[in-house]
Amino acid sequence: MQIEANLESVQALRDFAEAMPYAVNQIIDETQHLQEKYRGLESDLGVRGRDFEDIVRMCMRAAQDASDALSDLPKGLNATADSLEGWINKQLGMDGVNSGGESSAPRRGQKVKDTKTVIRR
Repeated sequence: MQIEANLESVQALRDFAEAMPYAVNQIIDETQHLQEKYRGLESDLGVRGRDFEDIVRMCMRAAQDASDALSDLPKGLNATADSLEGWINKQLGMDGVNSGGESSAPRRGQKVKDTKTVIRR
């Protein structure tokens, strides 16, 4: 898989960040469903009941850890998307800093303005 610095990538990061709360809710819902199923079968598990209870508790802890980690992810993804978009806009001269004139920095070729990818030729 090739990763490119373009506005499509920026949007993909933002879309992924938007989907994260749904993933967290799904993890929480399915973990609660697992716990409910265990509670319904608890009396039928016999001597292995304690083992199953331990497994359910490990799953609950892992799900909580995962949801905590995923809850912080959208903020980081959006910050990365903002940084990437700012960099792309600067490269394209769209941020007002470089627009209207040439930069004093040396360039190796003509800059091609393309909203999909940043290309130097």
